[in-house]
Amino acid sequence: MSLMNRMEIINFNIGGTKFSTTLPTLKKLPNTRLYDLAVHIDEEKQKQKGIAAQDLASELENETILPNAVIVDDIEKRISDLKVASNHKRDQPTDNLKYIKTSDGEYFYDREPEVFRCVLNLYRTGHLHIPNSLCTPMVRLELKFWQIEELVLAPCCLSSYKQFDDAKDIIKEIENFFQEDVHEKVNYDKCGYSTQRVRIAVWRFMTQPNSSTAAKVWLLIQWLIIIGSFVIVAMETVPAGRAPRLMFYNQTVYNYILLDKSMRISMTDLDSVLYFTDTALMFFMLLEFIIKLLCAPNQLKFLKSASTVCDILAVIPHFVTFLIIFISPIVLANDAVLTLF
Repeated sequence: MSLMNRMEIINFNIGGTKFSTTLPTLKKLPNTRLYDLAVHIDEEKQKQKGIAAQDLASELENETILPNAVIVDDIEKRISDLKVASNHKRDQPTDNLKYIKTSDGEYFYDREPEVFRCVLNLYRTGHLHIPNSLCTPMVRLELKFWQIEELVLAPCCLSSYKQFDDAKDIIKEIENFFQEDVHEKVNYDKCGYSTQRVRIAVWRFMTQPNSSTAAKVWLLIQWLIIIGSFVIVAMETVPAGRAPRLMFYNQTVYNYILLDKSMRISMTDLDSVLYFTDTALMFFMLLEFIIKLLCAPNQLKFLKSASTVCDILAVIPHFVTFLIIFISPIVLANDAVLTLF
C-alpha cells in the first residue's frame, strides 16, 4: 500500500491541456511551486488519515462488540467512504500554491501549457530545454511563476534563449545613441538666471508642440518649410525651374539646351524666384538649428539625436549648392558635380 501511495499519479490541467506525473517526481526540486504542491498533497493525506482514525475509534467505542473480522471490515469500509467523500471537496490551497482542485481530482492552473511541459520535463530528467519557437519574455514569466531559476536552462538552449536579451541590448544602445533624452527634465521654477529661463522657454517652444498653441503653429511652419524645400530641389533640375543666362542664345539654342540634363544645369541658371526662396529656406533651417543647439539642455545629446542628424542632412545639400553658385558657378559644369543633381 505504501508503495502505491508513493507512486500515486498526479493529474494537472494547465490552461486546458492535461498532464500527468507521479508524486515523487514533483519532489525532486525543492523550493519550487510544484514541490510545495507535492508536500501539500502529502500533508492533506496525513491529515485525512488522522481524522478518519480518530472518528472511527470514537464511534466503535459506543457500538456493540462484534467479532474482530467484522470490526476490521467495518473500519476499512468507512475509511474507503471517507476517501471517496474527500475527493469531492475542493482543496483550500495557500497563496503560494494557487491551484484549483477540480471534481475530477485534477490540479488546474491557468498558465501556459507549452512552458509547463518543459518545466515538468525538468522534474523528470533534471534538464530544462526550451523550444526556439517560444517567446523569451513569456517563458521568463512562466518560469518565475513556477519558481524555476533560469540558471538551470540547458546550455544547448541558452544561446537562442538569450537572443532576445542580446537584441534588446543592441536596440537599447541604438536608442540611447540616437534618442537620448535631449529633453532633460528641468525645474523651470528654480532657474535663477534670466538667460537660462529664456533658453528653456525657447527650447520648449521649438521642441515641444504640446506646450502651447504657438508651438503647434511653429511645428506646422517647420513642416511647410521642409515640404517646400523638397519641392524646390525637384524643380531645380526640370526645364521649368531654369532660366537663360543674360549673355546668350536665341530661343532655338535655348530649347536645345533644355533637352539635355547636364547642359541644362551647367549652361542655365536657377530661376531667380526658386533661388531666393531656396536660399531663404536654407538660412531659416540653419538658423533654427543654431538656436536649438544654443538652447539645448544637453548639447552633446542634442547633436547625437536622430532628429538632429536628419536636420543636418537636410541642410547640407542646400548649403553646398549655395556656396558653389555663390563662389564659382563654373564648378557646376564639372561632370562629378553634376552627378549630385
